[in-house]
Amino acid sequence: MKRKAAMKRSPMKRSTKPMRKIKPCVASAQRKQRFALRKRSLGRCEMEFLVVGEWARCLSHAVDPSHIVKRRNCGKARDLVDVVVASCRPCHERYEKPPFGDKADVRVPQALRALALAAIAAAHPKVAS
Repeated sequence: MKRKAAMKRSPMKRSTKPMRKIKPCVASAQRKQRFALRKRSLGRCEMEFLVVGEWARCLSHAVDPSHIVKRRNCGKARDLVDVVVASCRPCHERYEKPPFGDKADVRVPQALRALALAAIAAAHPKVAS
């Protein structure tokens, strides 16, 4: 059997459009918040879940920062580390969906909730008239 001659290929066409510039996210506030949160939580979930009538800390591997108070209600304190809590994916999903309040099976620890509310209050001082 004879070998077929190799087909000569032309080089691939390259785009002539300039590449879009990617903004560096090194200094972004969310990135700083995420790293500060990992330092505080040591990479563990800080949420509490209900076990036989008592609240226990989850301590799973945390991958998501969850806002304790909704972002639109945080105002200027939105990017502070005090208004977020480290959570694993299952806790984050259960925390974001109803039921809320007394019937919820996942909650933010009370100390972290108080810290978040204090940070939001400090970021929005009342203007004296």
